[in-house]
Amino acid sequence: MSANKTLLASVLLASSSLAGAQGHTPQIAIVIDDLCEGKIQETLDIAALKAPIAGAYLPYAAKTPAGKACLEKATKLAKSNGQEVFVHLPVQPVDRRHDAPSGQINVGMQADQIVPILKQAFDAVPRAIGFNNHQGSKGTANRQLMRELAFATAFTQSDRIKYTLDSRTSGKSVMCDAMKDFNVNCAKREGRFLDNVRNENQIYTEIYNGIALSRETGKPVIVIGHHYPETRRVLEKVIPEIREYMIPASEAIKFNR
Repeated sequence: MSANKTLLASVLLASSSLAGAQGHTPQIAIVIDDLCEGKIQETLDIAALKAPIAGAYLPYAAKTPAGKACLEKATKLAKSNGQEVFVHLPVQPVDRRHDAPSGQINVGMQADQIVPILKQAFDAVPRAIGFNNHQGSKGTANRQLMRELAFATAFTQSDRIKYTLDSRTSGKSVMCDAMKDFNVNCAKREGRFLDNVRNENQIYTEIYNGIALSRETGKPVIVIGHHYPETRRVLEKVIPEIREYMIPASEAIKFNR
């Protein structure tokens, strides 16, 4: 048995002794953020993975010819490999040094200001079925802004935006509360980001922790990583070993809404 399979088996064995849904088959949805941001080959490497992961693509990449080509080529490749496509929607961070160069949802905006941003974002990212927030530590914690975003999503873009995912860049986020008030599918990231520590062993551990959490709770778990080489290498190795537990992000969002 490989070291990875041994780790997976030990994590699942440990979780089975805890309170939870003992007969539940764990389910994990993996989302990879920041695609088409500069490093195009890294994005294509993620899109080439044959697995039901979701890629979250930055819409402002379309402002450059190279970025626009990346969005078209990568989303087409991803779709052909059974992946889902999400818009990685910029939302205002606490630290304005991390503002997106364009197309950001900011505190104080109303729905009529948000609608054209959503339209532009989904025009920029072909094949997208939903969005998760990029940054957003300030914006997602602002109840009024999230209600405006939810209203814009539900009443003007419902034909294009089927799923929303709270990346949980703030522990005070109210994004899903607002979305559910308007009957929009929404779920939250669980646990830590897979690659807060860019170490392959740590990334393995975070994936296995997500699987164990799903077993304990009886619910699908959504985890988020980034298009780092370390993350891609881990996914290439681990996907064959966890494929039976993997589900699309859309299924996990519908379950957890």
